[in-house]
Amino acid sequence: MFIQNKYELIEKIGNGSFSNVYKAKHYMKDNYVAIKFDHDEQSKILIQNEINIYLSLLKKGSISFVNIKSFGIIDKRNYIIMDYISCNLAEYISKNRETCRTIDPVGLLKQIIGVVKKLHDCGYVHRDLKPDNLLVRENEIYLIDLGFSTKLSDKVYDKMIGSVLFASYNTHASKYQYRKKDDIISCFYIVLHLFCKKTLPWSNIVINGENDNTKEMLYHLKKYTDFGRYYKDNIIERILEYLKIYNICKSGTR
Repeated sequence: MFIQNKYELIEKIGNGSFSNVYKAKHYMKDNYVAIKFDHDEQSKILIQNEINIYLSLLKKGSISFVNIKSFGIIDKRNYIIMDYISCNLAEYISKNRETCRTIDPVGLLKQIIGVVKKLHDCGYVHRDLKPDNLLVRENEIYLIDLGFSTKLSDKVYDKMIGSVLFASYNTHASKYQYRKKDDIISCFYIVLHLFCKKTLPWSNIVINGENDNTKEMLYHLKKYTDFGRYYKDNIIERILEYLKIYNICKSGTR
């Protein structure tokens, strides 16, 4: 199958709840792209939102986001064509471990937060940060999947948005406003997940619909766990010390 008469679909590389992503090859230039398709009404809304935000970011000259080359509609399905980056954050760390290259977790956390803050500086929050949405090329981190992103506002939400594993504790409250700080907290959880030997304290909790007891459990585990005592290693001490500048350590330790 060819898209725009020049990109041949090669293989599916992502299969999420709200989109399908394929690797494709330009038949003349011999280079690769990633093409994201919607598959239902909800995903149509998200992909259109993503296009609008990317266009806004391009106008602002932001460079820490995967470049969109084109977008359109085929067989009533919306699609986005973007630069292909093969390595996500978890794969990047795994490859470096295999070659015995050391990655400083605090340095990586600073780098991730730096990219996220560029989004914040443009007036948006991401709301779906996770390792799959952070790609790495030549040691530079790029942010993708802005379908859940939105302009920073005082809107009140009553449902969790994003990944249960990495979403801020704030999103498990009965009502909440999503702030920049919530993206930073997600960055914190991501680095703990990738570098610490123990799993995140709430990793075995299964969400069953909008169960209030489960939401309350997640809220308290994420907000009140003493991460220093839970992990007991030098990595967590250094991470918590660095995060004091964002005033979220009180939200992560008793």
